[in-house]
Amino acid sequence: MRTTIPVPDWAGGHLSHHAIGVPGVRGLTVVGLPYDDERLDVDLAALPAFLREHRPKLVVVGASLMLFPHRLREIADRVDVPLLYDASHMAGLIAERRFQAPLEEGANLMTFSTYKSFGGPPGGAVAADDPHVAARVSAAVHPGLTANYDAGRFRALHIAAAELLTNGPAYAAGCIDAARALAQALHAEGLHVAGAARGFTESHHVAVALPESMTGEWAVGRLARAGIYLSAARIPGPDGPVAALRLGTQELVRRGFGADDMGAVAALIARVLAGGEAPEDVRPDVAALRRARDGRPSRTYRAR
Repeated sequence: MRTTIPVPDWAGGHLSHHAIGVPGVRGLTVVGLPYDDERLDVDLAALPAFLREHRPKLVVVGASLMLFPHRLREIADRVDVPLLYDASHMAGLIAERRFQAPLEEGANLMTFSTYKSFGGPPGGAVAADDPHVAARVSAAVHPGLTANYDAGRFRALHIAAAELLTNGPAYAAGCIDAARALAQALHAEGLHVAGAARGFTESHHVAVALPESMTGEWAVGRLARAGIYLSAARIPGPDGPVAALRLGTQELVRRGFGADDMGAVAALIARVLAGGEAPEDVRPDVAALRRARDGRPSRTYRAR
């Protein structure tokens, strides 16, 4: 049996690493990693026995919602098969060493999106620091899984990479500072923000657990009608996975918003979710906040 073991989908593991994605297409068995709900990370104590039971060919960490870095070195020390780190959302922070350094901490491969926090055009990349591993991946990917690519995107990708090289440290710091401020402001508004005991987040992500009366899709749709765009997710709860909202600050930071703007952002989100007003009635205030940033000097890359 060929088995791959990713982070569970309800803990942020991306569907592309599960049976609905490439593993299913390739006929692999998929089993979710044991997960520590309180640490929001892989359950290190349960991992060795779990690996002996399932004998995977590949272990995948990283997720589409990550508030805190993995204890990656400790995971790698327990895994004796290839370890892949999904950095799709974290690449822009990882580039500036503000989250973690996966290849240095034990991952054999790192995949990432070239948009999201990286800030470039849509696309993806696979990175390895072992030439033998890189050659094997290249042979597996081309031409079996990919044949053509869009050469026109490389100029935009070069600009995004150059921007990170030039201004990345301040950009990454701005994203993290804004996320922490947003999380604190949402908490002050009475929303249930994940990770409160650990300072809410160490990335650009914020997760808000929803009450049982709300679904993620309903909340996302209601916020969209007010001009606030985010996505639904699931996060661990005391009695199992619960519906949640996933917020990211990278686009706000690129548009010039800073940590001191997050109170106003949180207040608008809270107004929409409270249900006392129609979302369309809140939308003008959302637009006004956006316009208030237009024409003001961008604070995206200010030093800490």
